[in-house]
Amino acid sequence: MDAPDADRADRLPIHRIDDPPLSDPTAPLLIDVRDRAGRRLLATAEPVDPTPAGEAVSHQALAALRRSFLFAAGEPLADTLVHAFAAANRQVCAENDRPVDRDRRRILVGATAVATDGTELVVVLSPPGQALVVQDGRLFAFPDLASWRPDFEPDADHPVSDPLGLSESIHPAIYSTLIAPGDAVLVGSTDVGRCLAARPQLADLAATPARLAAAVKHANAANLSACAAWMSIASASAVEPALPASVGAPPQDERLSLALRRAVLVDRFRTRLIELFERRFAVAAASTIPLAAPRRVGGPPGAGYVQRYRGAWRGDGSVFSSSHTPRGPRLPVRGRAIVGLLVLLLIVGGLYAGYDYRQARAGQVESLLAKTDAHLATITSTQRPAAIEAQLQAAESSLDAAEQSGADASLLNSRRETIAAIRDRMHDVTRLTAVTRLGTLPAAVDRSSLRLLGAGDQLYLVAGAIYRVEPRSRSLTQLLTPGSNVAGRKVGVHLVAALDGDVLTVSDGLTLYRLAPGGTWQSSKLGPSGNTDVVACAAYLGNFYVADAAGEILKYPADRLDSPPEPWLEKGTRIDALDLVVDGSVYALSADGEITTYFRGAVRESFHPEADPPVAEPVALVGGPGSNALYLVDTDGTNGRLLEFDRHGGSLRQLLLPLAWQEGWADGAAEEFARVADVAVDEGTGTLYFVGRDGIWQASIPA
Repeated sequence: MDAPDADRADRLPIHRIDDPPLSDPTAPLLIDVRDRAGRRLLATAEPVDPTPAGEAVSHQALAALRRSFLFAAGEPLADTLVHAFAAANRQVCAENDRPVDRDRRRILVGATAVATDGTELVVVLSPPGQALVVQDGRLFAFPDLASWRPDFEPDADHPVSDPLGLSESIHPAIYSTLIAPGDAVLVGSTDVGRCLAARPQLADLAATPARLAAAVKHANAANLSACAAWMSIASASAVEPALPASVGAPPQDERLSLALRRAVLVDRFRTRLIELFERRFAVAAASTIPLAAPRRVGGPPGAGYVQRYRGAWRGDGSVFSSSHTPRGPRLPVRGRAIVGLLVLLLIVGGLYAGYDYRQARAGQVESLLAKTDAHLATITSTQRPAAIEAQLQAAESSLDAAEQSGADASLLNSRRETIAAIRDRMHDVTRLTAVTRLGTLPAAVDRSSLRLLGAGDQLYLVAGAIYRVEPRSRSLTQLLTPGSNVAGRKVGVHLVAALDGDVLTVSDGLTLYRLAPGGTWQSSKLGPSGNTDVVACAAYLGNFYVADAAGEILKYPADRLDSPPEPWLEKGTRIDALDLVVDGSVYALSADGEITTYFRGAVRESFHPEADPPVAEPVALVGGPGSNALYLVDTDGTNGRLLEFDRHGGSLRQLLLPLAWQEGWADGAAEEFARVADVAVDEGTGTLYFVGRDGIWQASIPA
């Protein structure tokens, strides 16, 4: 085992990122960058064997790591770094697989990176390399500083990771902790570790990170071959200046193959384009990183061990070995060929950067969709509704992130359909289908008191006047107008209407008009009621019922319509009714959503439909002798719905419009259903009609 080069280890330049970088004759293998989320990355790389070819490949790996970090700003911090190291490993493997310099041995690269989002600090390491974290006056090293001493014996229990380029898959060592003001981080090459291992007394300066950085810098001031960078957490308001990522060239006195020189030029050009794009469009603006207010509760990160492979990296014929290989003579290149080569490199570099970007986004989409599937797989029918809703919200959050990352609509909609189906089953929701606008209400139609009445294939609209609605021809026909003469009587202005079976019954408070099946009107004089303020009305077997503002239900018997109406409720009973349904019993809907059933004037029962969410603003109650269920129209001003239940409030289901991405959706239907005035239901055909502020709509009710 070779002893460390003491002269080399004694001369190591330290760059503090919070200060302007020191001037070096060659650019270090070091990057410092922020992504669009404001997270900061500090990383360095070095070849296992310090050859010009190794330096060039290290630059390529560092550039790939940087690109992957910038393109994955939406991922968790640890996942972002793992994917970035995987991209760097692919780059090194690709460089090793290039069909140039056949005699060149495999190149291996070590990489060390730290990243922070202002709260969490993540350290990722593929040896060789060195990272230091200072917290609460204590120094933590990754790998352990003792591993750089010649007498160090590795412990089999410690995790082991491999350098980049050793295999197609990479498993770097990962550490994390929470940060706070006063913490500091240093990343660097192997010379940093050798320096601190040779001078244990420097670790005592960890209580003052600035003095530690200065001491290391002073002890290694002359060695320009190594690189290191220092980052400190000053305060929550401190703005840390960012050091632009630089990709250096190999020493000029070394002769490189043409392919390696091209690789260096391509990476320089590509990195320059990325930096220009960031400055032009502010993709990676160096905004202030917010620091966590509470101190760390998880404890310090601890010092892990990473295998160093000493002695196996130099000239022993193993896969870790590398050596200088022969290089052919340089060929003269004409100026026109150079221009063509630069154009080709520009095209190839752009295509490669686009490929990396697409691959990173595709990987992110796949990960987010897998999280969505995992959340949905954990849902069981035995879970509490709150637990199911939490899993559904987490799945929706992952789907939204996948959509922002460019996921295909078919992949999103299939999972959204699953989420909607689970939520609908949980809330007893049935989605309407085939939603269609029958027509827009004419401007002359009175919109102050819209009502719909339906009986079989007959559909009527009450809007100041009485209209017949023709769904097939999508037309309105005026049947009865205030001021007109019908059967010898002049029609009044305040019209209310109800259906008695299939007979349309209309009242203006003085006369009862009936539309016979043949299309002719009949009129009957009504007895005086003394109260013309009608809230709701109903008709049954020729009898006419009126709910007035005084809280009474008045009945006009079929054989004594011209007599004063009879109070139908028991003496002393009063109701606050919005709407009435009569089928032998009377069902009265109140403003709070309660439905009270009366029989022969006495209360039989009352109930609130048990819907989730509860009834907000009831609008109308629909039903009658020919219907199997009652229907309550409800809206909160933003969403409308129709509640279907039996005459005791059981077997409830909610009828809602389809979601915007589901089949059967129609533009404008949600806004109209949110302001629904009334509905009519044809149970025989499974058809729902509803009227909003501007039009009449039709939808199908699934069985």
